Amino acid sequence: MLPADRAMPGHTTIPHELRLPDPTRPDLPEQAYTIHQRFESAGNPVGFRFHLSGVVCLEEVCEPLDVILYWDAFGRFKKLVTPPGKPLTKNEHEPFTENDYQMLDRLLRNPHTVLADYTYKDIAFPPDAVDGVSGATPTTVQAVVVPGAAYTSWVLWHWVNGALPPLLRAFTQASTSPDFYAEQLGSDDPDALFYTLQWLAEETFHDARMYDALLDVLSASSDIITELALKAISQHAPSADRLHQDIARIAGQRSSSVHQLLAYLEKASPLSIETLEILAQAIPSLDALDALDAFEIFEQNQTTSTQLVAMVAQLTDHDDPFLAHRARAYVKQHQRK
Repeated sequence: MLPADRAMPGHTTIPHELRLPDPTRPDLPEQAYTIHQRFESAGNPVGFRFHLSGVVCLEEVCEPLDVILYWDAFGRFKKLVTPPGKPLTKNEHEPFTENDYQMLDRLLRNPHTVLADYTYKDIAFPPDAVDGVSGATPTTVQAVVVPGAAYTSWVLWHWVNGALPPLLRAFTQASTSPDFYAEQLGSDDPDALFYTLQWLAEETFHDARMYDALLDVLSASSDIITELALKAISQHAPSADRLHQDIARIAGQRSSSVHQLLAYLEKASPLSIETLEILAQAIPSLDALDALDAFEIFEQNQTTSTQLVAMVAQLTDHDDPFLAHRARAYVKQHQRK
């Protein structure tokens, strides 16, 4: 059995009134529900609580649901709690076992399960049944639902992973603060980082903590995270030139997604000579294609310096013939006679 619900010390809640469709009766008008948003003592959002009760199957022969569902601040399922003496039940009103609860928990934590492709009627009146009794489960669904509780599994999964998560994330976004963003940018949770960067790109406040944290994200992240971080970082930079220099420096330290950093610098041109010199210093660490992109940035910017030409001159004997050729052409064009 899952642990009983306990209020966390120092946490506060705010109710949100919503109108939501019933997954089992999508043809009926949306009904009013109350979701409680939970905040830690410092005021940052931590998650949501929803008391769900009602019938599970169309024939109304199943035991009514009576559960409390929890999500984190990003709309991801955390846990399910049943009131004392009111366990979830299977066919013939048999109570869930501990293994049943564990299987249900795994199901509810997976927003991409095959249940997303099935309607309630597919479960209630399956054309591909494994037996002839009411409540038979389609064979393609049988492996993911709790045995003997296909109705309950389907209904709970659609409540947990259906219309609610985007709405919950919207509530979180509306209640964020610089402290919340600073905490999430240091997280090693890729989903939390994804949503945090999306929201931060839409914010208008300036906070120096965001800049340093976003630089850390840029120093080691996937393509999609790099793209989101680049969108979010501009408004928090001390200056555009400082940002360009830091991006050029990071380009020389990364082994992936460098092309996105260089594309950002290309669009940001004209760049300062300091940025170009940092980029030139990074070229030996880049792969050949990225290095050639760096030369495109040099050509796009008319500014040069004796130091920049000298740094590029060191590449004229590079092992890659195309890169060496570009270096010689640049030096020939810009070397002072």
